[in-house]
Amino acid sequence: MAMSGSGTQADPYIITTAAQLGNLSGSNSSESTHYRLENDLDKPIIRTTRITGRAHGKLDGNGRTIQLSLNGANTSGGYGLFEEAGYLTISNLILTGSVTRTGTGTRVGALAGSVNNSLHVDNCLSTVNVEGHSDVGGLVGSSVNSALTVINSTVSGNVSGTSEVGGVLGSGNLTIFRVSV
Repeated sequence: MAMSGSGTQADPYIITTAAQLGNLSGSNSSESTHYRLENDLDKPIIRTTRITGRAHGKLDGNGRTIQLSLNGANTSGGYGLFEEAGYLTISNLILTGSVTRTGTGTRVGALAGSVNNSLHVDNCLSTVNVEGHSDVGGLVGSSVNSALTVINSTVSGNVSGTSEVGGVLGSGNLTIFRVSV
């Protein structure tokens, strides 16, 4: 789906639908591509509309809300709004709802199932309830050998699993500054 804007910092691509949000994992997206969420996405993001593949770019949530209602069986890849974060920066975003991966599902998080390379989160709020088997986090399930930085953010949903469970990150490396859990 076409978006207005040119993808620069001064003229970011404008996201108004869940389908457009999927462009962050598209072949035209790179770590320097800028996006801005212009509307709340209050029709829940479900298993078939979540963003699969590796997401790249800089997303300004613009104080808007994305509602999640992800409930799925054990499938390959990470499980969350984004299957996997590549070189991704997210700021000013609110996440609500739930993410549940049934069975022996691993790498489960509200924002991303896993991080491969880097994810920078700034000034975000997540009240998402997250449930899985292992590598389960309030924001990210797994960030092994990758850079995950969370700044000025709040994570307040319930997080549950059987191993490698954390309020922000299930397993891996994390740098945090001024975060409340």
